[in-house]
Amino acid sequence: MLAFFCRNAARAAQTIASPLLPQFHFHLRTPAGLDPDDDGLALADLDTAYLEVCASIPDMAAEFARKGLSPLPYAFVIADAAGIPLMEVPFAERLNSLRKSARPGQLARARQLSGEIAEVIRAARETTERSREILARSRAS
Repeated sequence: MLAFFCRNAARAAQTIASPLLPQFHFHLRTPAGLDPDDDGLALADLDTAYLEVCASIPDMAAEFARKGLSPLPYAFVIADAAGIPLMEVPFAERLNSLRKSARPGQLARARQLSGEIAEVIRAARETTERSREILARSRAS
């Protein structure tokens, strides 16, 4: 998860074990529970850790959506090196703020694509159902 979380893997490799910077862990709260980040990252401060989380949420949300999962119940829990939670950043909160700041053209395009995807899913379900009916008739013959 850490490689996906970091926008720049080379930077992450440099900051994982820095003795001069505080260590932050980015636990992922999922519907099934807490997915701990055992490695963490060394970053300048909590604000920087927060910005890293905020930058990663849209990409992770898109990945969850591609897998058919709603990203809304997910959240990052930012903890210090001792494991003490410092902040929780819900995906829903970040995605909602991005939605509000999106240009109207982007929202219209997203709605259009969403409708197109729904139509493709509907057509695939119909095709699957027709295939099942044909298979059932052929087995009965």
